[in-house]
This record gives sequence, structure tokens and C-alpha cells, in this order.
Amino acid sequence: MGYEFRRESKATFIIAHPACEELPKIWAKVRKNGPNNSEITVWYGEDEALLATAIVCRGAAFAERVARYMLKGALSRLGRHRRLSANRQKRLSAEAEGAAE
Repeated sequence: MGYEFRRESKATFIIAHPACEELPKIWAKVRKNGPNNSEITVWYGEDEALLATAIVCRGAAFAERVARYMLKGALSRLGRHRRLSANRQKRLSAEAEGAAE
């Protein structure tokens, strides 16, 4: 998994590139509110659903690191949900085959 950083004048966008293509697009925006205050917002999916917001009362570099960990945690949870769904489908199809016999 890798991250792409796009720095603009007022904000930094961090875009996650997961190894699995099935996971949705997810990215974070880090915006400075003051000298030692940053706001992080995390979005995912094609419809740009808001996933999380956070206020970090330290420097911008620390806020970017927190945003990366937020993205990593969200992708971990989304990947776990995807695997559980696949396992559930496999179990249900095996039960259906057993009941049909």
C-alpha cells in the first residue's frame, strides 16, 4: 500500500493506494487552522462519503502522520469487512449445497 501526497496552498491531500483493487477509494485532507492547529477530514468511495474528522493541536507534519494512520486503520477495517463477507458467502454456499443433497 502506498500514499500519494498533493500539497496545495491551503491544504494537503493524502490519497491511499491499497494493494487490493476491491477496496474503495479513500483519501484525507489536512488543513491548517492556525500555527499549531490542523483539521483532518477523511472521505471514501466514489460518492465522497465523510468517514471521520479530527483536530490535531500540534504541527502540520504530525497532523499528516495522524492522517496516514487514520487511512491505514480505515483500510484495515474495510479489508476485514470484505474478507468476512467473502467467508460468509462461501459458508452459505457450502450450506446450500449440503442442504440440496
